[in-house]
Amino acid sequence: MSGADATFLYFETPSTHMHVLGTIVVDTGGCPGWSADDVIATFEQRLDLLEPFRRKLVGATLRLHHPVWMDDPDVDVAAHVSRVHCPQPGTMKELAREVAAFASRQLDRNRPLWECLVVEGMA
Repeated sequence: MSGADATFLYFETPSTHMHVLGTIVVDTGGCPGWSADDVIATFEQRLDLLEPFRRKLVGATLRLHHPVWMDDPDVDVAAHVSRVHCPQPGTMKELAREVAAFASRQLDRNRPLWECLVVEGMA
C-alpha cells in the first residue's frame, strides 16, 4: 500500500470518513425488469477484471509497516451491494438524502473497501 493510501486510513475516525463517493444516475426505463440483482450479477461476472474490488486490508505485524492489500478470493458481492427505495416524490433532493445517509457509514475494513447503493423508485 502506498503512503498516500495509508494516510487516508490513519486519518479516518468514526466521525470523519476518508473514503471517496461517486453518484451515477441511470435511467433504466429502456430495461424492463432491471434490478439490483442485475447489478450484483454484473459485478460477479466481472470481478476477475476488477482487482481493487477483490483486495482487502491486512495489517502489518506489530504495525511495523503500512497495511498491505491482499487478494480476497471469497468476495461476497451481495454483501457489498445495498438496495433502497427513493422516498417520494423521487427527485434529486430525495436521492441526495439517501446518498448522504449511505456515505455517513464507515466502510468495513474486514472486507474489500467498496460498496454500491442501488436507489430505486426515482421520478
